[in-house]
Amino acid sequence: MLEDAQTDNTPAIESARRSLAEHDRKLSRYRAALEAGTDPALVASWTQQVQRERQATAAQLTALEAEQRADHHLNKEEIHQLVTSLGGLVHILKAADPTDKLEVYRQLGLKLTYDHEKRVAWQKLLHNHPCA
Repeated sequence: MLEDAQTDNTPAIESARRSLAEHDRKLSRYRAALEAGTDPALVASWTQQVQRERQATAAQLTALEAEQRADHHLNKEEIHQLVTSLGGLVHILKAADPTDKLEVYRQLGLKLTYDHEKRVAWQKLLHNHPCA
């Protein structure tokens, strides 16, 4: 489940690359139309529109690729090792003093909310915390 929950920008990156290639094909066709004698003002209008779209797509692609590089996706083995290594911490926390647990949760940026009626605790990782 942890592996599936990780974001993957690959489909969006491939889509942006296909769009860039299509923009380039259009620009090539417009140049050929210009060389064939099509009204230069008309070709300029088409070209400006496609260049604006291409610039937007290129910026989107750059952002997606940067995000993909920044995100390290854990594979099944890495997730298993991480969960296994945390197993000792879980046992320690179960036996720890509640005040000590509170401090660990604060340092991790974890917020727990207890529902008294359902007798269930909900956890949330705070987004503005360095660990988030």
